[in-house]
Amino acid sequence: GGIGSQDGTSGLKLWLDASNISATNGSTVTNWTDASGNNNNFNSGNGATFNSSGINGYPTFSFNGYSNYFEKAFSTDLTPDELTIFSTNKVTADNDYKCIISNRDDPSGSSLTGYMLYASPSEDWQFWTGTASSSWHTSPVRNSTASNWAGIMLQYDASTNSKLLNSSA
Repeated sequence: GGIGSQDGTSGLKLWLDASNISATNGSTVTNWTDASGNNNNFNSGNGATFNSSGINGYPTFSFNGYSNYFEKAFSTDLTPDELTIFSTNKVTADNDYKCIISNRDDPSGSSLTGYMLYASPSEDWQFWTGTASSSWHTSPVRNSTASNWAGIMLQYDASTNSKLLNSSA
């Protein structure tokens, strides 16, 4: 689909595809392998529940909202000067922040670097970015897609600090 090669030679940096998971329906999966060819594997965290036929016959993961997550240490490789992220997800309304994806380096007392896609407590979508020389910048808020499957697209250009966040249910 024009996303780049899966051998680590293109601009594709990360591809997490639940279709590549081999697990029993309802089991907890704790490792999610990067299909981009760059070995940006998510090998820590508590994982999530695998659904072999979650949406339109395709596999998905279910997260419980507090202890299910996949994690990988911050990587500058996953925060290029220009990026586009596509995500498909369904969040439930519960008045808490829900981080869908992030690559951030924000230790206490240090610079804020990276990005985050959040469903906010009001269930609106927010895209945050940070550079070592400034605090977190948020995108214009996009309407809630709570309780509906939604496609989310983020684009960022560090040279102009421009962001685009689109959501559709």
